[in-house]
Amino acid sequence: MATILEDEKSIGSSSREYGDFFEKLVKASKSIILLSMISEKPRSGYDLIKDIFSISNVFLSQGTIYPILYAFEEEGIIEARYQKTDTRSKIYHITPAGKEFFHNMIQDFSDALQFIENIVHR
Repeated sequence: MATILEDEKSIGSSSREYGDFFEKLVKASKSIILLSMISEKPRSGYDLIKDIFSISNVFLSQGTIYPILYAFEEEGIIEARYQKTDTRSKIYHITPAGKEFFHNMIQDFSDALQFIENIVHR
């Protein structure tokens, strides 16, 4: 696990491109991004990977997103339903409990962004 100083060095390094910082931010925010996209429209894991890449040009692998989806499913935040036409493909839907969880997650995320903005604009 990287220390705060190591993280700061890698993020703040003058040799780093903006894209590296953006990619790290997307990957660090993957849970809220996945839940936001499922909340917007039920999707398969494959569609989530594809849509995130097309929007951000950041690739989140199956090994990255499926453990999050399985944890959300186990916690009752989302539920998986098989497609009628393709029983191999699960479509993830947000549950009523998931909507409440997502609302709280958005509030926490907004609070964190506000804190960062206040620090940056001192």
